[in-house]
Amino acid sequence: MPNFSYKAVLPNGKIEKGVISESSERLARIELVSRNLNPIAIKETNFKKNKKYKIKIFEQAIFFRQLSVYLSSGINLDHAFNMSHENINNQEFKTVINSMHDNLKKGANIEDCFKEFPTIFSQQVLGIIKAGNNSGNLESAFEYLAEYLDSSESTRKKVLSSLTYPIFLMFFSFLIIGVLLIFVLPEVTSQFNNSQIELPFVTKMMLFASENFLYLIFALFTAVFATNKFFSAYLSVEDNRVKFHKFVLKTPLLGKVLLAYELEKFSQSILLMLRSGLNFDQSLELASSSINNSFLKKSFQQSHHLLKEGKSFLQPIKSIPEVPLIFIQLIESGYNAGTFEKSFNKIVKLLQDEIESKRTIFLSVLEPILIVTMGVFVLLIVLAILTPIMQMNSIIIS
Repeated sequence: MPNFSYKAVLPNGKIEKGVISESSERLARIELVSRNLNPIAIKETNFKKNKKYKIKIFEQAIFFRQLSVYLSSGINLDHAFNMSHENINNQEFKTVINSMHDNLKKGANIEDCFKEFPTIFSQQVLGIIKAGNNSGNLESAFEYLAEYLDSSESTRKKVLSSLTYPIFLMFFSFLIIGVLLIFVLPEVTSQFNNSQIELPFVTKMMLFASENFLYLIFALFTAVFATNKFFSAYLSVEDNRVKFHKFVLKTPLLGKVLLAYELEKFSQSILLMLRSGLNFDQSLELASSSINNSFLKKSFQQSHHLLKEGKSFLQPIKSIPEVPLIFIQLIESGYNAGTFEKSFNKIVKLLQDEIESKRTIFLSVLEPILIVTMGVFVLLIVLAILTPIMQMNSIIIS
């Protein structure tokens, strides 16, 4: 069915823009009038539901929280969508909400409305909405989602805040090195051009870098771009991606941080789905598909297949030496006692504390590494300047 972008006047006089799906422009106009909208302009558009929209996590959290509040107040889902749409400022998000609302009014399932935008709403989001819809408790499902997204956004901001100083340090250090190479080093070493002193190797090397600085920067960016293209092609093959992600988990420090993050996200997803009414089988399937690390995803998907067959489903996870033993033990105890929700609640709290601890350690190691690296470059430049001066002094003295 074709999509039509429209511009219409609301009853309160405000202008609304959006997209509507109808078989013709006339029916699109009739539908807008039925919504108490006065169409100003309507035209067919190639509205793409799979494109990447610029919608931030906190905007999604606000949307879900508004839906939860409206539903818990006795407002039906149709009006809840309409009222939430009016409170969103992001125009792209308003278009997406309007499209979902349009499908909802045509009788589509609430889960299917969200499923049409896979680049915005993840598998765990869809799973929680499905669980809430099946259990008749959508307001709680939307509230869980809002809390989960708020927590994710808070974690992301903490990480970015922690990286601000190292990034600033690296940028400022590169700026100093660039100034020394381009302006200071050539000016000082030019004093030795008329002398009979053979410039040391380190001076020649730094002068070469100074004279070809822009070319070297261009070559560096070209190499990074080519490597990225090659690496993307390599990772496009599933077996290669699994091998690389397995290697990443084994890297010192960084691997443990990434593993803790993936396990925490997986556990948080299952916990939310269990609270929304899904059984463990369904929760495990949906949470496994939301994992970014391909090696871990494959292992958890194998666990799901074993669970469906009634076998020991934790065996694939136990075979990963990097996975903490307490993670496996808590899941086993939850499975045996039938208290999955309690077990995963403990796992989430443990992993959140571990992530915070490992993040602090990682940053405490990263900063001195950056300082030492930049110090080595500055030392090379200083040696390139001082070494010929010392040679000239020795010649004069002798």
